[in-house]
Amino acid sequence: MLSINHTIIRTVTKDDSQLILSIRNDKELRKFSFNDKKISKQAHKRWFDKMISEENNIHLILEYNSKTAGLIRLDILNIDKKSALVGIIVIVKEFRGKGLGKILFNEAIKKLRETFPNIKSIKAYVLTTNVKSMNYFLALGFKNKKSVLRKGKSAIEYELTNI
Repeated sequence: MLSINHTIIRTVTKDDSQLILSIRNDKELRKFSFNDKKISKQAHKRWFDKMISEENNIHLILEYNSKTAGLIRLDILNIDKKSALVGIIVIVKEFRGKGLGKILFNEAIKKLRETFPNIKSIKAYVLTTNVKSMNYFLALGFKNKKSVLRKGKSAIEYELTNI
């Protein structure tokens, strides 16, 4: 485990667009994404500009020793329904297995509670081939809700309640 004293967790800014594109296009991440195709600069720009202008998400970057180590986005599904969705959580390869994913997730939950106090549950969808992510969500306290077909691919729906 790495020292928490060397970590900074901050909100994504407009200046992070290229950084996030490079993370989103990581070969291993694409392999375990519902869309496994490389993301073009134009498609990313449209998505990023929309995402950065919306107020219905939590989007954080984790830095360790001044290097980008991870990224998380939680999207509010419907404030009335009191739920959010893990849009992305990724730890950069060189920092995996060191406990930073849990630190990043816990900070995102804290920010979610502050910003959207009515949210009571978080959902995550994981491809059935992504065993590491399945284990990660279970370790965070998510429950395996059901098998689903999402964007044409077999997945497991996980849910964390009473956040």
